[in-house]
Amino acid sequence: SDIGVTQAKSRVKDFSHIDFSTCYTSSYRRAQDTARILFPTLPLITQPDIYEVRRPLKLDGGSHADAVRFWEITHKADKYQPDWSYDGSESFTQVSTRARKFISELINIHSSEDDPVAVVSHGGFIRHCIGVACKGKAYDPTDFFDLLLPMKIDNLDAVSLSLGKNEPPSWQWFN
Repeated sequence: SDIGVTQAKSRVKDFSHIDFSTCYTSSYRRAQDTARILFPTLPLITQPDIYEVRRPLKLDGGSHADAVRFWEITHKADKYQPDWSYDGSESFTQVSTRARKFISELINIHSSEDDPVAVVSHGGFIRHCIGVACKGKAYDPTDFFDLLLPMKIDNLDAVSLSLGKNEPPSWQWFN
């Protein structure tokens, strides 16, 4: 949208001081368009595991109130079951497996702080990447639903995630 383009252009200067080697992006056109605005000279790598969390089809086109009622009343207990999914949605296990695979690939390919990469993705998936990177195998649905999901991440907010092979992960949020 015109608003999205304006938002992306307003953030270009925030990243200009970082010498990124590559930009990974989802196959969604809006993510790729955003990446081209933010990082016009970088090679873009479309990564098939980077896409927003698939929500239940029942929620498509519904109101925010419908979604809150679905997650916080009807399925409040279900959502904490790692393998639970509903009406075409992804389970926590499925999404965290995608995030784990992506983070592992990033560490294996870009393990040096001298090789920073940009990732243009979606809020739900980024939250899972933070959880996987910081908690490893201990990452569970409680971490996602009670800690990461309530974080307010707006369009074009940025997260810096340090994932060196020989150091503990760390992250910083820029909005």
